Amino acid sequence: MSNRRWLVLLLCLLWAALIFATSSTVITPRAFFAWFRANIFDDPESFRRFQLLWAASWLFIVKGWHVTEFGVLTVLSTMSIDAFTGNRKIRNLLVAAVLCVLYAASDEWHQTFVPQRGGIFSDVLIDSAGIAIASFFLYRIRRPKSLVPVT
Repeated sequence: MSNRRWLVLLLCLLWAALIFATSSTVITPRAFFAWFRANIFDDPESFRRFQLLWAASWLFIVKGWHVTEFGVLTVLSTMSIDAFTGNRKIRNLLVAAVLCVLYAASDEWHQTFVPQRGGIFSDVLIDSAGIAIASFFLYRIRRPKSLVPVT
């Protein structure tokens, strides 16, 4: 058990570091499209269709990644707290969720120091949506059986 808890904590910290690293970088639209044009697309028409697809879906993809990365962080944080406390109480889930929201807020604050980036409060809310979704599913998995309605 001892090795497992350190492994889960290491995974959680590595995921948090990945979030930090990705929020420390900026990929400009010009560099993004130049890379795709040079490495993926052979003909101009395919590249133009990709640009149109990206224009229509970039917000969903980028903000969907926010939801995903903080959902994963919530699961890993909860697993870490469970491993160190030796139980799977709802309290562990609540503590993990609060810590993840604080991390989301600190990550947006950190982005105010990254050139060409900025901290956006709405991103904290989007990150929190990922935390809430993961928390909901974790709660459903670990809720006390006495709260399950009898049919």
